[in-house]
Amino acid sequence: MARHALVVGISEYKHLPSPLSKTLGDAEAVANLLRSHGDFQEVTLLNTPKLIKADLFAQLNRLLSEQATGSEVLIYYTGHGLLVEDCGVKQGYLAPSDCKATKESVTDGVPFAGLNNLIARSPLSSLVMFLDCCHSGALLQAIAESFTAFNKTDKDYLLISACREFEQAAAMKKEAHSIFTGALLDALSESRQNDEGKINSGSLFGFISDRLKQKQQEPRQLGYGRAMEIVNYRQVAPKKITEDLCPYVGLEAFTKETAKFFKGRDRFVRLLLQKITESSFVPVIGASGSGKSSLVRAGLISALEAQGNWLILPPIKAGDSPLMPVAEISRVLTQLCQRADSKLEISKQIASGNLEAAIACLSEQKNILLVVDQFEEVFTVCPAEKEAERQQFIDLLVGITQYPNSRLRVVTTMRADFFENCLGYRGLGEVIQEHQVLLLPMNEEELKEAIASPAKGLYELGEGLLPAILRDVRDEKNVLPLLEFALTQLWENREKRRFTFAVYDDLGGVMGALNQHANSVYDALKPQEQNWAKRICLMLVRTGLGERDTRQRRTKRELMTLAKNGDLQDFQVALDQLVLGRLFVTGKDGDGEAWVDMAHEALMDKWLYFADWREKKRDVLRLVNRIRDAFDECDRAIDKDKFLLPEGVVAQIEEVEAAINDYLTPELQEFVERSLFKYKPWLDAANLPEMVDIPSGTFWMGSPEWKGEDDEKPYHQVTVKAFRMGKYPVTQAQWRTVAMLPKVKIAFSLNPSQFSGDNNPVENIDWYEAQEFCARLSRLKGENYRLPSEAEWEYACRAGAEAYTEYCFGDDEGQLGEYAWYDENSDNKTQPVGQKRPNAWGLYDMLGNVWEWCADDLHSSYEGAPTDSQIWIKDITNYEDGDKTRKLLRGGSWISSAWYCRSAFRHNYDALDQSYLMGFRVVCVVW
Repeated sequence: MARHALVVGISEYKHLPSPLSKTLGDAEAVANLLRSHGDFQEVTLLNTPKLIKADLFAQLNRLLSEQATGSEVLIYYTGHGLLVEDCGVKQGYLAPSDCKATKESVTDGVPFAGLNNLIARSPLSSLVMFLDCCHSGALLQAIAESFTAFNKTDKDYLLISACREFEQAAAMKKEAHSIFTGALLDALSESRQNDEGKINSGSLFGFISDRLKQKQQEPRQLGYGRAMEIVNYRQVAPKKITEDLCPYVGLEAFTKETAKFFKGRDRFVRLLLQKITESSFVPVIGASGSGKSSLVRAGLISALEAQGNWLILPPIKAGDSPLMPVAEISRVLTQLCQRADSKLEISKQIASGNLEAAIACLSEQKNILLVVDQFEEVFTVCPAEKEAERQQFIDLLVGITQYPNSRLRVVTTMRADFFENCLGYRGLGEVIQEHQVLLLPMNEEELKEAIASPAKGLYELGEGLLPAILRDVRDEKNVLPLLEFALTQLWENREKRRFTFAVYDDLGGVMGALNQHANSVYDALKPQEQNWAKRICLMLVRTGLGERDTRQRRTKRELMTLAKNGDLQDFQVALDQLVLGRLFVTGKDGDGEAWVDMAHEALMDKWLYFADWREKKRDVLRLVNRIRDAFDECDRAIDKDKFLLPEGVVAQIEEVEAAINDYLTPELQEFVERSLFKYKPWLDAANLPEMVDIPSGTFWMGSPEWKGEDDEKPYHQVTVKAFRMGKYPVTQAQWRTVAMLPKVKIAFSLNPSQFSGDNNPVENIDWYEAQEFCARLSRLKGENYRLPSEAEWEYACRAGAEAYTEYCFGDDEGQLGEYAWYDENSDNKTQPVGQKRPNAWGLYDMLGNVWEWCADDLHSSYEGAPTDSQIWIKDITNYEDGDKTRKLLRGGSWISSAWYCRSAFRHNYDALDQSYLMGFRVVCVVW
């Protein structure tokens, strides 16, 4: 039966106590023992000082999901372990090097619960796991509570933790190993072999527990099934100890960490080294897929570091700060300083365009290398509207050529198809003409070296494999990413240490391997997860004119905002699988912001699904880019309304609204809405009257015999049906919004008012204009808006009061100033609505501010008035004829005395009259 082991040791941490002194040695000792006496087909040792979450989880997933079928599996882990408690729930974690923790949460850790689920789904035959980390007992507790994968099956397992969930795993300086691993190695030592030369799982825990009791540390175990063999000291031929590392990088660029596997580009590395001695600015230009980034990040940087007198700055991209690309240069240089005044001076010199003066501020005296990777982003990602910032960035870099003896050397990488863009900048064009390194496609000898040399001494290329690969790529240009990916797939599907032609053929060769693998990742997703995979892929594309697309990284936070709460799990699964499938890469920028990117832009064309998605969504994605650029510009502006989208772009968005919303974050959707409202303000509900529900009821209308005026009598009972009424008188902003709608019968002015103010009531409105407003609003909303009847107005003003009251709040005139703007407090003008207290039904300014038109004709008294709330009109068809029939107004105005502001007071004007005293309020009929 196949046996596989994964041994992990982590010593260095970015955010946790570091370094751990025992872990690397402990992991190496365990791996050596298993390789020598464990009869394992494969023992993978991960004991690099730094091991990030993505790499650790990828190895765990590969072992438990891919290699484990029907196999015996052993896992050993030593490093930090964490336990947090949030809302009474405890959660344990394995801590990779990039893990960050607070008392309540852990970021970029491998949760014990997630590891539990991974084990539960694994098709393995048996499992032995040793955890030498703090709080490791929490994993056993999680498994004991919810793990049932082995129960009532023929699978066997043994899990031993170094301590209980609340304990620390200890180490002593005077001892070679930690307390737990020391006891484990002793338990597996040759002196404890049985008569058959073996040590099995059943004899381990008792021995380890006895050892740890002496040192106040208590291990835990969880087991099921038969005892499993761990080591055998009577093996005939101990296996050779070989590091099992993949010598290929797939779609990612080679870096200084993988430089030992970067082969076939020696002559260009030498050329680049020569060029930087001759010029302070060297552009590296090549086609997509030629290996530009690898040449610089692996070849050049490794060669310079070997010289020992170079300070290598972290590579930057212009697109990481698209609105101000020089900020990226300022960021990496100021990180070299501790003093605030030095940081300020560097930023000042960069802003003035003098990069050499900025370098002079550094105390470091070594030569300095600045790499600007994917230089084409200054054209593709930086918006066209920021030409001044683009020019500033280019001038800053070109300016360093004035100092041939500068300690600084700038190297850029750029796709050859953007060469024409550079010709518009004379200084940049001259630098390219004189100092460029053109990275040519690999010839056959270089390809052979790139394929065979990294595997030499580690793996064997099967018969016919190398000629087949060379034959497939001979006529293909700039095929390095696809070649590396196919070789990575061969490594993952190796037969022990042999790559075979049969596997290569099944993969579809160099040209088909990427497409086949990407399809397998995508096809394994559920339909809703596939939808997210598609959306995420397209969000990472900067769509150019024609076919000229480039990749563009996004922050994980930005991508997550596309997902609503119910979609977040599908989004996360899709993203995780694309990363685990090595189609995407993740990382963090200098501010700790997590980002997501394509592993290589070759994915856009060579994954046929992706190429088809791009073609079908090209117009939509180009529009998304334009919206995003405009939003960024607007976000930086002081007067933001001047930087909203042009009307033509808004019209385009309306045409593809359903298709584009999937690719707009909430903040971009809000930006689009703001731009839309600029040209069609009636679409914004905030620009239309806010309505209040008025219930049905019966009240006494008018004034009793001993109150009020003669025309307010007789005092009579009226039954009113439910309706909705404007919370405020119609404001000037609301008037302008509706005035922009197409007319129904008559046209009117956008700004008729005597007193200005968006929230002041509109005035100088005649009765016909108020009617037109209601007609336009009705057509827009599909509801019946109109002026209120007198009965509706008074009923709403009194807020349904059964007994007579002088005002909308009661009878005390002394309180009127709290509810109304009238002659004693208005300062002889209208005032913004909603400043005074509302009546009991939440209606503001029912009294004072402006007289409000009603729909009813003037009648001298209530003799014969309706007993319901219908509009009371005379038999007149045209109010403009004859004596210009008069219409009712209610409520008083800013110039009125308290007497006119009574709930029952009736005022009237000719229907065509306009005055800065008169406005209106709308109702909406709901029956």
